[in-house]
Amino acid sequence: IKRLGLPVNHLKPGTDLPGFNVPARDPKLIWPIFYHNIELNPEIEQNPR
Repeated sequence: IKRLGLPVNHLKPGTDLPGFNVPARDPKLIWPIFYHNIELNPEIEQNPR
């Protein structure tokens, strides 16, 4: 994508607006915690899903 000169964006979860993007290094960007990391660190606080 960078080679094509396009901006690197990630979809912001939990929004009702279709196509609403957040820039890659925006502090509002939410990354998931994968189950493998939760198994290694069970003290990570999880929100109910």
